[in-house]
Amino acid sequence: MPRAYPVQFRQQAIALARSGRPVTQVAYELDIHPVTLHKWIRQ
Repeated sequence: MPRAYPVQFRQQAIALARSGRPVTQVAYELDIHPVTLHKWIRQ
């Protein structure tokens, strides 16, 4: 079963990625899979 992340955590991760930082770097720092972060950004 996928891990549930709080909405605030998701929003923070998306904001970091949209600020110009590489998605892979943000994902690594937040200990999430880059594909997960890409999905959040697309939603």
